[in-house]
Amino acid sequence: MKTKLFPIAIALFFVSASLRADVPAGNFWHNPTFESGMDLNLPTGTPDFWNRGGADGSILQPSTANSVSPTHSLAVNKPSAGPYGEWYSDLSLVGLAGFGDTVSLHWHEMYSISGGEMRVTVRFLDGGGNGPDNHFVVSGNSAGWTGDAATSPFVERNIPLLVNQPGAVTMRIQLVSGGGDSTTGIFLIDDLAVATPQLRILSITRLAEGTVRLEASGVPNRSHTIQATADLRAPFTAIGSVTAGADGTFQFDDPDAPSFLQRFYRAALP
Repeated sequence: MKTKLFPIAIALFFVSASLRADVPAGNFWHNPTFESGMDLNLPTGTPDFWNRGGADGSILQPSTANSVSPTHSLAVNKPSAGPYGEWYSDLSLVGLAGFGDTVSLHWHEMYSISGGEMRVTVRFLDGGGNGPDNHFVVSGNSAGWTGDAATSPFVERNIPLLVNQPGAVTMRIQLVSGGGDSTTGIFLIDDLAVATPQLRILSITRLAEGTVRLEASGVPNRSHTIQATADLRAPFTAIGSVTAGADGTFQFDDPDAPSFLQRFYRAALP
């Protein structure tokens, strides 16, 4: 039997040329490593494409205390009780994603927070600026917190998120002190990336009894249709479906493969 691999889409993951940056392939979010901007070594500096909002802009700082990318991260640094502040950045979704699509969010975070919570908020906005909040709240200490941001590790976050606003044309990401005036602490994020998940067949193996096993990646927690054809001049037809795990990977076995001299496969989102 001759079996060939024909994925519907291919995405090769890489490590950025930045020395330690962790930005997945396909990222379309601007300035993901916070290495571009003005006066980034000063608390008053501003990364490109980011804006200060809220009642206290002084707690919104580019940080050199620790980072995943070479030298900078984005921080809310609130050592004492007081008004809230938020970083925010907008990006046009035109040509990138629309209502009903899923995007993959990726960032690294570190925090130590008392008296409340802080958060990353993602909003998909229509032309009138309307869209629901999607909050990713943190409180207490992040895993491995040592008592000092300089020596504490970052924790990676990977989240699939549905574009949940009809007519969405803009994506907004906010880093917010939140939690009321009593909230204190520090919250750092770095290597913030957004991508449209791409389907990829990672490997194809013929098992001892002739069954063909596909290992693939796609959209986390979503159902994927497996399609096949014996001739690329003929249409592909669905032969089954499988739901990807939380990491986006899935496995599919084709017990009918021994009946074909050759078979081509692809994955699709139903």
